Amino acid sequence: LRRERRRARQSESMFLALFEASPEPISVMRISDGMRLAANAAWERFSGYPRSRAAGRSATEMSLFRDPAQRAELIRRVATEGSVSNVDARLVRADGAERDAIVSGVTIELEGERCIIWTWSDVTDQREMERTARQSLEKFATLFRTNLMGAVIARMGKDADTIVEVNDA
Repeated sequence: LRRERRRARQSESMFLALFEASPEPISVMRISDGMRLAANAAWERFSGYPRSRAAGRSATEMSLFRDPAQRAELIRRVATEGSVSNVDARLVRADGAERDAIVSGVTIELEGERCIIWTWSDVTDQREMERTARQSLEKFATLFRTNLMGAVIARMGKDADTIVEVNDA
């Protein structure tokens, strides 16, 4: 019995350390009433809401999801399937700033209640770089295709004589 209690304390201690030390936002929500039970420091930094105000309140009061229908669908999926992974979502911080995120959730049981552990990664900067790269490629392709002067793209190095693309001019 002592050994089991010690293992339980160690397990709880490891979970708490992982929860708090995670660089990614994590929150725990009870499914039955949507109550947010806990949030880590990364959640607080990302959301802009103080954890002291978030814990013990309905997660819908401080929902970060821009689209309430998407939030409801994710909760339904996690509750029925047990988990969701890497779902694109648009989240809104307390200051109104919108962020792109990849959201995951998994069900657990806490004190006899089904709960969801939510975690996400802020991918706003990555998505912005991807958009910028796509725009640059589109601009280059348009310039290349519509250029009135002939243009050739060839491989450099030992395959220098290989033409990759030419424009209509």
